[in-house]
Amino acid sequence: MDGLSTISACLSLLQGVVMTSTAIADFINNCRTAQSDLESLNRELDGLKNILEQLTGDENLITELPDNVRRNLLTPVEGCRNALRNIDNLLQRLAGRGWTRTLIWVASSKREVEGLQKELGRHRNALSLGLQVTTTCVCWCSATMLPRFVV
Repeated sequence: MDGLSTISACLSLLQGVVMTSTAIADFINNCRTAQSDLESLNRELDGLKNILEQLTGDENLITELPDNVRRNLLTPVEGCRNALRNIDNLLQRLAGRGWTRTLIWVASSKREVEGLQKELGRHRNALSLGLQVTTTCVCWCSATMLPRFVV
């Protein structure tokens, strides 16, 4: 897998994070009971967004990596994408429910979102570690190339 495919996957996930954040804001407007629960999920999404922006901000950061490191980044990206899809599906199921939305939220959906948030957090942590490894690899590669250019 080439670096541009990895960057594309990260950018696609970043777009998904923005869309899910918007869906959460809309849901909070219609179900105030869920506000405090979903604010922590929003913080998780913000952290994920920051990591993805760092990964995609410098094309060389990913394209210079060995293939195995790039492949290892794709596993948490796919895990995050699945968690976002599940969150979006949950919010869509509750969207048109009117006053019963609050009852369903308290009875079951709140716990489901907590589980999805934990899942998202695990994958975000893996991406954060991947970002650290990526940065270290690029710095190490740059440092080992430096002596060739010193006159």
